[in-house]
Amino acid sequence: HEAISAYYVLWQFRFLAAAADRMPLKINAVGPERQLDINSRELLESKGVMYLNPDAKMGARFVHGARFYLFHDREMERLRGTRWGLAHCRAGELLCADNYRGYLYMPISPTAAFLGGYQDGMLTLDDVRQCNKLSLKVAVNWLFARDLQACPL
Repeated sequence: HEAISAYYVLWQFRFLAAAADRMPLKINAVGPERQLDINSRELLESKGVMYLNPDAKMGARFVHGARFYLFHDREMERLRGTRWGLAHCRAGELLCADNYRGYLYMPISPTAAFLGGYQDGMLTLDDVRQCNKLSLKVAVNWLFARDLQACPL
């Protein structure tokens, strides 16, 4: 269940990171003493080392990476002990949204989803309809489905 929680947290952070500002951050500091060539920067980055560009700016990916660890730890603590039930659709298919805004719901295929705090079971057509309405409600940028015609609303 912890692995499912970790995947859920990763899915939520992916949404937040995609919406975040990608502009390099200006650091209130003096620029580096020497310029790093592209190979040196890539080597440092592969070792998990952050660096400043000559204009005292830092790539936003470094900050997002640090944010992920904080977000991950906080959310995993919040989800500690969460049991995830695997629910299969008897009929109809599920929509999948770009995020679920804290709802403990995660579609993993057109006909199955993990539900936090529930036991394994089956979703009726009405349950599938309610899940799809939730997906429509929380989607910010996109939804997807294997077959939109098969997704009851």
